[in-house]
Amino acid sequence: MNFNHNVKNLIVITGGDLSIALQDVNSEISKFDFSKVISCPKLFTKEDGVAFYHSLMGYLSALELTKKEVSEIMAPHYAFFSIENFDSLVNEHKKTLKLRYDQEGNLREPNIYKLYPATSAEYIELGKQAYNFLIKHEAFTDIVWMQKNWCSGAQPENVEVVKNTITFNSLWTVPFPVIENWANKHKLSFDYLTLTSSTCQWSYANYIDGNVINKRWSDDIDLDYIMNAFKTDQETAFTH
Repeated sequence: MNFNHNVKNLIVITGGDLSIALQDVNSEISKFDFSKVISCPKLFTKEDGVAFYHSLMGYLSALELTKKEVSEIMAPHYAFFSIENFDSLVNEHKKTLKLRYDQEGNLREPNIYKLYPATSAEYIELGKQAYNFLIKHEAFTDIVWMQKNWCSGAQPENVEVVKNTITFNSLWTVPFPVIENWANKHKLSFDYLTLTSSTCQWSYANYIDGNVINKRWSDDIDLDYIMNAFKTDQETAFTH
């Protein structure tokens, strides 16, 4: 799966106190920290490896669910999970318990398996934890939660603020939920433009006093305006 931040975003502020609005989203993480607008719960991340994932498969198997029920539970993670692979993933869980933990339940070679818990009991608990995350938040990884709630699978990249304009790149899609919540909280007025070269898509939205007035997807009426705003042309934008 491509993890490039491939959506270009441009916000042109026309009304409201931008200084206060930017202070509200500024953090050590980013000049425009999405989690300051819609807070992300603490979930598993890519730095946690795959131990929790295989443990979750074992936990689901122990619940003796039908494959249809497993598919329904795992639906939020459809991009990363296929029911056809469920049995093999359960086998990976069993192999982990057998090969990476000794008879006393201690992790073999902890210097090698650094992303695995010290004991088999802790490893098994990861599966239960992931399941509880899934039931409570409809996601057990931050990237899936972010995509579902921010419409961007990660924090923005390349955030720049110049006078009354904000530019940044978002992951996969347009983070309308974040922008709309931010606009509404601070009663901002602005044009919001996006350009996704990889899929030849663009969008235009206009906000007045925090309320969205117009929102259009890939409408030809906006194309010239968006090309000019991003200082590009169709040939360049949609072939790179």
